[in-house]
Amino acid sequence: MKTEITVQLFEDKDTILAKLRDRKVEFVENYTVVDHYFTKMSRQELYNSSTGAKSYNNIIRNSIILREIDNGDGDRKAKIVHKNKVLDANGNVISEDKLGTSIGNTTTVSKILERAGLNCWCELVNHSTVYRVGEFDLAIQDIDGLGLFLEIEETKSMEHWTSEEKFEYMKNFVLGLHLKVGKDFSCKKVYMKFLKDLGRLDSTNALK
Repeated sequence: MKTEITVQLFEDKDTILAKLRDRKVEFVENYTVVDHYFTKMSRQELYNSSTGAKSYNNIIRNSIILREIDNGDGDRKAKIVHKNKVLDANGNVISEDKLGTSIGNTTTVSKILERAGLNCWCELVNHSTVYRVGEFDLAIQDIDGLGLFLEIEETKSMEHWTSEEKFEYMKNFVLGLHLKVGKDFSCKKVYMKFLKDLGRLDSTNALK
């Protein structure tokens, strides 16, 4: 089980980078990830379940992700992934168990899943730039249709901490960067994208 935090950013990239440079930022890498989420649940079932953290968790547990990763080196990678998330009483994802394996390409596997009766309920495109600040790698994520997010994961030095301790420590670290961030440090991006596609999120990503 790994712990990470994801929070929405409300500044442009230049402003964010200017603030990070005060922290001796180091560029790490650029990459793009395209995720296609498949499930046996029908569109109507997804629509009926489209509010609340517990509903989100149920959807994710019943989903398979086809992932394409492009590091800009001409060698695209493809994976099939399943995620099992653990939520606290406030709906925060405090840990995640991820199981995945490499595949030849997503096109063929997508057809296999569709033949098996699964439907693709969301496409999430994530353009990430990663910077190292202190012990953390900060992924500045530009999500198509949603905007900018910041994601960081636990480090090796935290492996013996509880999930709650990791979450709070990383949250306080991000707050110490003095960026303009949202209040939710466990943003569920695919869920937000799904709700926005349904017309249930407004332009500020607030639930209607």
